[in-house]
Formats: sequence, C-alpha cells, structure tokens
Amino acid sequence: MRKTNKRKKKMNIYTLATRLFIISAVLFLMTSVFLRAYNSYLNVKIHDYKASIATMKKENEMVRMEVNQLSTYDRISSFTKAEGMSMSVNIINIPNE
Repeated sequence: MRKTNKRKKKMNIYTLATRLFIISAVLFLMTSVFLRAYNSYLNVKIHDYKASIATMKKENEMVRMEVNQLSTYDRISSFTKAEGMSMSVNIINIPNE
C-alpha cells in the first residue's frame, strides 16, 4: 500500500485579501441595513411616546379644570346650605402647588 500525500494548497496573499474584502463588504451591507431598520423602529417608538405624552397632558389639563370648578366657593357654600350648615366668612383657601 502506498501512502498518499495530500498537499495543502498554500493560500496566496491576494486570495486572502480578496476573501477578507468580500466578507467585510457583506458584513458592512448587513450592518447598514440593520442599523437603518433599527433607527426607523426607534423613530416610530419616539413618535408613539410623544403622542401618549400629548394625550396625558390634555387629560391632566381637563382634570385640573374640573378640580378648579369643583373647588369654587359658590359650589361649596351651596352644599353646606343644602346640608343645613352655615359657613363662616373667615375661610382661607390655600392652593396646592
């Protein structure tokens, strides 16, 4: 039986450089596409958060107006008169800020 010698083909520097260039070009394109998609995703999330913040600000303003309406002196005095109580004139309102 004869022994077969398998010779490994030596890699030329040009083939190595070509392979590295092709691999780096493919990876560059893949990361570019991924980063653009991720940037679009983040922009959509930012838009959604800004929209939810705007709706919450509107709701807060509506609640603030309702609180101001419910805490007027005339409304409180009408409730006390309906319950048969009397209010003194020396009432001081301290706003919560």
